[in-house]
Amino acid sequence: MKRIALLGLTLVAVLAFTVSAVGAKAKPQLILKIKGGAALKSGAVLEGSAPGLTTTTTLGNLECSTNIITLTLEKNEQTKADTAKVTNSVDTGTEEEGNCKTTTPLGAAKITVQKLPWAQSFSVKKTGEIKKVEFTGEFQKGAVKCGFEASKIKESFETGKALEIKVTKQKLKQAKGSAGSCPKTGTLEGTYKVTSEGKEVKAELT
Repeated sequence: MKRIALLGLTLVAVLAFTVSAVGAKAKPQLILKIKGGAALKSGAVLEGSAPGLTTTTTLGNLECSTNIITLTLEKNEQTKADTAKVTNSVDTGTEEEGNCKTTTPLGAAKITVQKLPWAQSFSVKKTGEIKKVEFTGEFQKGAVKCGFEASKIKESFETGKALEIKVTKQKLKQAKGSAGSCPKTGTLEGTYKVTSEGKEVKAELT
């Protein structure tokens, strides 16, 4: 009888383990990879290019024809969020010396980023964010400098296709050291197409 009882308990344990294993679902991973290729490794360099990046303020708009950000991938294939560092950001425009066009009375502006690197994350929820963003616009008329900052810039992207990072009307505030004539607030908007070594990067959930 004891042998039968032990056998019964063993069968119950096996069934319980099987049901548990079937019921447990693996957490999805977000994988950044070269389109048609393997997953990118830690240390891979990514480049995001945004045509027509625009900062909107009460004084007028800053319109850069291109903004290119450089990122170094830190963690990939994560179940919560992949991470990277923004190591550089370069704005160019159609005005003299590559300055960005503005609709402000202060004329064209040279954009310079501050306090790099910035922390970038890509969540499995298809959202991203860059933390502690800061940049300065140096306007050509009157040599006025206006700083803008944000504790975080929220982003969105789709999976299953070429990675495009969308920034939609993210709030900025005036940074310390700005001239008194500078706007107190603004918004940032643009879409980045992401590549690595000249090849399209794709985001996938597995």
